[in-house]
Amino acid sequence: MRPNGPKDFWARVTKGRDCWLWSGGVKTSGYGNARFCGRMWIASRLAWVLANAEYIPPGMCVLHSCDTPLCCNPKHLSLGTHRDNMRDMVSRGRGVPNAGESHGRCRYSDAFVSRVVAHHKSSGESISATARKWNLCGVTVGGWVRRKQRRIATEKQQEPTHA
Repeated sequence: MRPNGPKDFWARVTKGRDCWLWSGGVKTSGYGNARFCGRMWIASRLAWVLANAEYIPPGMCVLHSCDTPLCCNPKHLSLGTHRDNMRDMVSRGRGVPNAGESHGRCRYSDAFVSRVVAHHKSSGESISATARKWNLCGVTVGGWVRRKQRRIATEKQQEPTHA
């Protein structure tokens, strides 16, 4: 049986003391998968829509306060941006750090990036001049200097030292 209406959907949710777990199909990501009104939904997103009687605004995510992907308890669900979701993930120690040297496609060490950024800041030269001096692409150096790339390396350099 596929859920076709709100009653069918909630019938496949097992209401526990805290989390309400989806008991239907599960995606490989670990989130519930539900068919509703001819469309496939992530179960927690559908639970939020049904509980709040409104659609999720474009660009918004449904966040779980309980860190349980199968949870459909509306009290555990809230809206937030993708950035909010990523900050939440990091603050709870979930996910794999995938920045700087730990990134699989990393070409430069954090120490090297820090040296290039420090040189640029102390020399007063343009980003393109710094890039030429180190035989690098200006876009890459600009990303490091503006902290759009390699935040870990540049933030380590920015940390104040306490004596």
